Amino acid sequence: MFTRRTTEPSLFVDKRVATPPVSDSSVCFDAFLLVKVFLLRILYFQRIVAVLLRFLEVRRKLEYNFFGAPATGKRPDS
Repeated sequence: MFTRRTTEPSLFVDKRVATPPVSDSSVCFDAFLLVKVFLLRILYFQRIVAVLLRFLEVRRKLEYNFFGAPATGKRPDS
């Protein structure tokens, strides 16, 4: 059997492209972005914790004012 040669491109062409060498400035920039994202996540976490603590403090003050006694988890009349 003979195989026919064509000038059409093959369906299984290797489409990988050689990556250019990584420069030091791009590595520094990537490291800077990683540190920035990490610090932003810490700040967002601190903000969430601060809001939760403020909510609990307001709730404790409301409970103190409503029942007329420090918040112990029990009502004063029991």
